Amino acid sequence: MKKQICFNLILAVVAVSLLATQAPAFAVSPDTLDLELSYSSVEKAEFTGEYWFVDQFGAGLYYEDERYYTSFLFQPVKDLKIKVGYDLTAESYWAGLDHRGRIGENLVVDSEVKRFWPDSGRKGDADYWEYKTQLDIGIGGRNIISPGVEGYYSPEKKPDPEFFIHFDINWGLGKGFNLKFEPHVLVVGDFEHRITLSKDFENDLSAGIFAGQDREGEWEFGAVFSY
Repeated sequence: MKKQICFNLILAVVAVSLLATQAPAFAVSPDTLDLELSYSSVEKAEFTGEYWFVDQFGAGLYYEDERYYTSFLFQPVKDLKIKVGYDLTAESYWAGLDHRGRIGENLVVDSEVKRFWPDSGRKGDADYWEYKTQLDIGIGGRNIISPGVEGYYSPEKKPDPEFFIHFDINWGLGKGFNLKFEPHVLVVGDFEHRITLSKDFENDLSAGIFAGQDREGEWEFGAVFSY
């Protein structure tokens, strides 16, 4: 099992490195395409891709928690994004709202809400909501402390929100390299963390490797690529 994890991680690092070295050849503007691909020995692969046809309209494809999503994107104002789409894996419709609102020089409210409801052809699936909101507090440089809450809501289940404090601590190492440390502390006492070594390339391309522990104490290793 460990050999398989190491082999998959090596493949992910090689793939990210190849993509990074080809950054100057990218023909799509970073203002048009938002792309993030990661591989973890624990969570496996995750993918987020959003392409904007014009300033306000676009389409998205996502792979998270072993589920594929598609979406139609509408951005009426700069910091507000509306998503409507279909969960291909669970066969359910969904709609979402992302918003980042600045309320001070060093304060930003970052919120995300999604609602899922089953396709009419499926039975036994409950409507439910996913939500997350946090207050990003700048503490100098690119360092941020973010208290927040996230969770799920369904009419059939009692709400069980998780309150947390997330830290985003960065050290610039020169020549485009950066070291990021991200402790994530839940109010109930659980703790998880991740440390990432990344490099920024031309044309807003970034690649990195990371290591960390989840709240059960299991170690994970992986690679991430963003554009």
